[in-house]
Amino acid sequence: MLSTLAARRPPTPAALVPALAALRHGALRGHATAAEHPIKHEVPHGSQRYALARAHLMQGLANPIFDVEMVRAEGSWIYTEDGLDLLDFTSGIGVTNLGHCHPKVVAAAQHQLTQLCHGAVAVGLSKPLIQLTEQLVNGILPAAHDRVMYSTTGAEAVENAIRLSRAATGKPNIICFQGGYHGRTSATLALTRSKTAYGTRNFPQMSGVFCAPFPYESQSSGMGVKECLFQLDLLLKQQTSPQDTAAMIIEPVLGEGGYVEAPPAFLQGLK
Repeated sequence: MLSTLAARRPPTPAALVPALAALRHGALRGHATAAEHPIKHEVPHGSQRYALARAHLMQGLANPIFDVEMVRAEGSWIYTEDGLDLLDFTSGIGVTNLGHCHPKVVAAAQHQLTQLCHGAVAVGLSKPLIQLTEQLVNGILPAAHDRVMYSTTGAEAVENAIRLSRAATGKPNIICFQGGYHGRTSATLALTRSKTAYGTRNFPQMSGVFCAPFPYESQSSGMGVKECLFQLDLLLKQQTSPQDTAAMIIEPVLGEGGYVEAPPAFLQGLK
């Protein structure tokens, strides 16, 4: 992950140099990680609450790039307990693509909280759910996609996709691709190949998962579309036959794996 917060009022202008260097280095290499560029303790904090939280949160949740206590955000800016303004290049890791606290999003959330906080689908269907489903199937989704499932996380969506593909085909195996990130739950962890940190000491993992190379020619001249499709063909002949393969799952653009687009020719070859 690239270093993605830049302080508007740092202690000294030099404090931004390592972060900018990491950004430039990451842009060139395409897959710089926080471990490779640990930009820590550049932004001061004096909160005992922060230290307490870092000490008691599980490590997977308590390893931020910057030691800052975020208290408020607006647009592209995050404001800290220590009075710093941070420019957020992550959009909340892709969650707040319209900016932090967009007025229309805030207004919609506030309105819904005055109407219905939670409507369990086991009891009935809420009005917003009905309206969104209608919009999706009557104009947004392709005609062949006429079923909708709502989930709270990407991992939940992936796990349900695995279950659906296995149930629909009667086949057990799933093919994933090197560098892909699909989640950290028990099933999705078996599909995630962006780094080993998530799965360390978490074996055995879900069975029936096979991994094929992702075209990443900037890393190796032998990792082009033709070579990767050839390796996939070998995988289907030597490890999991088409008769046993329920689905393939791929990130069209690798995220943690290096921000790399899958060439259109590769995606066409998968079909």
